[in-house]
Amino acid sequence: AHIGLGPTQPEKYRYISFAPIRLLHLNRDQSGRLQGHLENFNLDNRSCPGFVTFSYIWGEQKYARAIQLDGTPFTVLDSVFPLLEAICNYPCFQNDY
Repeated sequence: AHIGLGPTQPEKYRYISFAPIRLLHLNRDQSGRLQGHLENFNLDNRSCPGFVTFSYIWGEQKYARAIQLDGTPFTVLDSVFPLLEAICNYPCFQNDY
């Protein structure tokens, strides 16, 4: 996406190429446990899929929960685990990253 700003616009408003981002595709395995897959995409590439962003309060840095991430156990903050579960429980998020 190119923003059409002229040469007189301040530098901070000019188009820049986006660096890769990592998107997490999250679902449940057959036993109901959370599993995910991380994949890199460029925002300025048409192959970048639709995605949803969330913001939350980190809370205490306590890691007592785990998900499977690309087939490997990956610990996540206790404060984010309920959000990850909620994502898997709502069908509207099932096809997004």
